[in-house]
Amino acid sequence: MTTLSTPTAEAIITRQLVFRSHKDTFISDLEDPSSSQFKHRVGLLLNNLVPLFRQAFVSFLRIRIISFRNGSIINTLELDFASHAPTNTAIEEVLFNAASSIADFSIETSSIVVSDP
Repeated sequence: MTTLSTPTAEAIITRQLVFRSHKDTFISDLEDPSSSQFKHRVGLLLNNLVPLFRQAFVSFLRIRIISFRNGSIINTLELDFASHAPTNTAIEEVLFNAASSIADFSIETSSIVVSDP
């Protein structure tokens, strides 16, 4: 008797990351995902943050930018991990430790919050 099994997809675990860019100025175009300013900021975040999380966590898959809000700039992102995610504290620590070395945008370290979406 032959048994066929269907491949199981790995579970993807998502964490929401929010932080404030206190030295950056919010403009209304950042609310529009089709604007060049929104796309530019997405590029800055991805170019700086993806390598950090990829190096820190083998299960890291990707970052999705959810929104930018007023308050200097409040950045809301989702991080996806394969099969198991690091603790929220571990994710916060990666961003906290890198904050001073990122020149493309500011990170107010006291504003970093990681949670379940």
